Amino acid sequence: DVPSTGFGVGFDRIMEICEIQPPKENKVVIIATDDTRTDAIKVATKMRNELTVHMDIMKRNFKSQLSHANNIEVDYAVIVGKKELEMGKLTVKNMKSGDQLQLTLEEAIEFIKNN
Repeated sequence: DVPSTGFGVGFDRIMEICEIQPPKENKVVIIATDDTRTDAIKVATKMRNELTVHMDIMKRNFKSQLSHANNIEVDYAVIVGKKELEMGKLTVKNMKSGDQLQLTLEEAIEFIKNN
């Protein structure tokens, strides 16, 4: 007699676990220029309380940041530009449809969470 310990799991139990997927989160990329980077960091910080937010740290140009957002398949790009800041708004771009809206920070967070 040799003491031992064992463990077993049925195949159907493993298949049930594999089928369970976490709820989909809307991913967001903050896009900024050198002039608006400080404000963009503030926007990203506030959005991160409620959303999954990415921000470019490689200081790419505007076009490259949008291209990168497309490559990593985010749902929305939030553009923090000079014009937007002057109006107290952000441009929220749906990366799948290309539609753009001008919203305040609070409106942008709610819009992204609900879509």
